[in-house]
Formats: sequence, C-alpha cells, structure tokens
Amino acid sequence: MKKLISLLLVIVLLAGIAVFPVSASAAPTFSDVPADFWAYDAIEEMAEKGIVSGMGNGKFEPNGSVTTAQFATMLVGAFFPEELCGDTRTYPAWYGKTMHIALEEGLLATLPARYTCTITESGETWDPVYVNNRMTRKEMAVMLTNFLKNHLDFGKYGFQKTDFLDGPYDLPDYRYCIEYYPANYPDAISFVYDLGIITGVDDAGTFSGDGLMTRAQACLVLKRTMDLIGLYGGNAEDNREYHIYEFLDWNEKNDHAVSPDIRLTNGETITPEHVRELIDSLREKYPEGMPSADENYEYGENKDGIYLGYTGCAALVNYMRDDIFGDNRNYVVGYYDHAYDPAYLGEYAYQLIRPGDHIRINETHSVLVLDKTDSYITVVEGNYNGKVHWGRKISKSALLNSEIGVFSCYPYLPVK
Repeated sequence: MKKLISLLLVIVLLAGIAVFPVSASAAPTFSDVPADFWAYDAIEEMAEKGIVSGMGNGKFEPNGSVTTAQFATMLVGAFFPEELCGDTRTYPAWYGKTMHIALEEGLLATLPARYTCTITESGETWDPVYVNNRMTRKEMAVMLTNFLKNHLDFGKYGFQKTDFLDGPYDLPDYRYCIEYYPANYPDAISFVYDLGIITGVDDAGTFSGDGLMTRAQACLVLKRTMDLIGLYGGNAEDNREYHIYEFLDWNEKNDHAVSPDIRLTNGETITPEHVRELIDSLREKYPEGMPSADENYEYGENKDGIYLGYTGCAALVNYMRDDIFGDNRNYVVGYYDHAYDPAYLGEYAYQLIRPGDHIRINETHSVLVLDKTDSYITVVEGNYNGKVHWGRKISKSALLNSEIGVFSCYPYLPVK
C-alpha cells in the first residue's frame, strides 16, 4: 500500500513534462494560463505538486496535445513516486523509466504502446510511434481504468460490483463506442464517466472517444483521479489479484480475451510495418495464379460449437491471417458501414484500414489489405478469376460506394 504523496523530493527531467520540486508557497504561474482559465486550478495544483511543469518561456501550452508517454509520466509521478525514486537505471529515452514503471504496474494493458513494445531481459524497446502518439480520450480512459482497477479497492468504501456494470446510455455516442471500439474501450469509458473523471465534451454529454486530449484536460483528469482516491481512503493499493468489477476483467474471461504479450507468428510486435513484411513473405506460399476457386479452397473453424466454413476468396484471407496473426487468433474487431451510420462509417472505416485487414465487399468478395494510401488500397485476393492475385488496387471511392465490412486482427485501433 502506498500513500498518495507528491514528488516534492524527486527531480526527473522529462520532455514536455519535466518534474521539479515546487513549494506550496511558490506555485508556478504560466503566462498562458490566466486565473479565469477553465483548468487553472488543476494546472496550478499539478505544477505545485511537482507533477508537471511548463514548456519554456513561462508558458504551459494548455491546448497542446498530450502523448501516451507524457500521461504515463504524469500517472507514475503522481502515484508511484517510491518506484520512481528507487529506479536508478539509465534509460536511452526520456520516457524509459516512467514507461517501465507504467508497464510493471499494469497501466498500459491493451493499449497500442504495450503491443508494440519489445521486451527482453535487458529491458524494453518502445516503438516511438506508439508512445509519442497524441492520446485520445478513449485511450486515456483505458489507462486510468487500468490504474484504478489494479490499485484501488473501491469495495472497501461501499461500492458494489453492479454499480458500474451498466453503460452510461445517456451518452449520445455510447452505442457507437459499443459497436466500433474493442470491448475494453467502452468498458473503460463507462467506468471513468460514471466516476466523473472524464466527462462529456458538450451539453449532451457526448464522450467523443476519438477526440484528442490536451495538456490542460490531462491535468484536470489527474486532479479528479487524485481527489477520488483522497475521498475513498487516500490510498493507492496493489489490487491486481482481486478485481472488484466483473466487467473490468471481462476480456480475461471472454472468448475474445487478448493477452498483452501476443505477437505476430514471426515473433515481431504488432505494427502495420511488421504485418506488411510478413504478408510479403507469403508470396511463395500463395503464388500469383495459384488455383483458388470455391471448389478447391476451403477453410473451416469451430466457434462456440458452430462450424464456420469459408471457400475461395474468404478461405484465402483466413489462411493468410492465420499465417500472420496465428491460428488461435481470437480478437477481431469489425466495422460495418451499414450497421450504424453508412454516410459516416464508410469514411471512418477507410481511415481504420491497415495491412492485414480483411475487407468484405458487398457481401460477395473478400480481400486482404497489403497497403493503403489516401486514395486506394492494394490487396491480395483469392478467386480472382479462380486464382490467387496480388497487387490489385481498389480506389477509396469504389469502396465507399459499396457496402464494406472491415475486420481487423490488430488488438488496438490506429493511433492518431
């Protein structure tokens, strides 16, 4: 058990979020955060506690984006100062120490940074794309939920398991979250929203999970989290052996469970670049012109006692996805342009497409994505005149004028 203490005795120089000892009587004042600024109190408090500092020239840049590494640094600085002080190792990147502690404390579970991190006996190698990404509201919800479910025992303070099981259905976009985010995202959104840690962006209460978080918002969210912990005992506890809320460990019990340690079949981390390389290596196994009609190419699997059979184009896609993600792949996120809002989702689905994704077009043809540009995708497909074909380009406009379903084996959504 750890007392909620500030970092008054810790000096950690970190890019964008440098931590300095600050006395209560000399709290820093930023020229771009006047006293009437909506997040003034939160920013001043975080600066006074030594959790954040300015960006130079006396400015805080409250509307600047906050990254995964930066917010992890804020959480670690606020709640794990003993670990931060006790870790005397040298790390090559400014975020190495705080990301290591965040990893050890379970803060990064199911987030892109976790799946793209290579872990060896000598330490972690973080993919800078996924630690320096601009953090979305849904990703911050997940990181906060990871912290609270692992380190705060709400059960001691009168909460029941069912208190947070029902989603905030008054959110205008909660149905959207349920249909188009991996399961852990709507669960986390429900959790932080019900606790009042991250609220809606407008009077209607829209959560806007894809929206980016700012430095000012991060300070406010962190203050609310600290206040919540102070309200319910003032202690951050190691609660990882006992999850109070059943919905929070849903992914650990459900058929769609996904381990944070999963990797591609060649052992590489799950990034679009590594997936693309692995697809290219399959050209010899599935050569151009190989027979691939319905009558000579079949793929079958059992799911929940139901046999699912695929032939031709769909069979090729499933075999190739087994070769890329493993034949025990059990985490598939699907986006249907006809399920929620066809006019919007078509564009949204196109933005989500990555190498290795399965696209079903007009419920008649399946293709596997090799690459994507702003104007077209390049695919490999079976049953193209009865054969395997590599390299056909399908324009974005052609896709958006069709009914498309995008099915992904990536355990996370694309980063901003």
